Amino acid sequence: MLRVRPTPEALIVFKEEPKRDPDVSYGLVARQGFEMKPGELYTLLAKVLGEKTAVQIDGNVVAEGSHPGIANRKAPYRFGVDGGHVLIDNVRIWVSESEDG
Repeated sequence: MLRVRPTPEALIVFKEEPKRDPDVSYGLVARQGFEMKPGELYTLLAKVLGEKTAVQIDGNVVAEGSHPGIANRKAPYRFGVDGGHVLIDNVRIWVSESEDG
């Protein structure tokens, strides 16, 4: 599972340890400092292409990295947040056949 987790101080992307297959690699994909201000609205976009991922906030790449486990098209993706003050709205998911997205 690939997890994108914004916190008040950073944006963290990691591949979780699989429960069913202990031989699959996991770990930190990217971590970048980013200050989320209370009361602000942000647009987050996570792109995954093969083993690479890039996470944008408000159109700017904030974190990017790669991990061999990301390429599994059956792997679930999850957005998690720290704190009880976050509202997630207008979620859209699509599959692109090109790098342009």
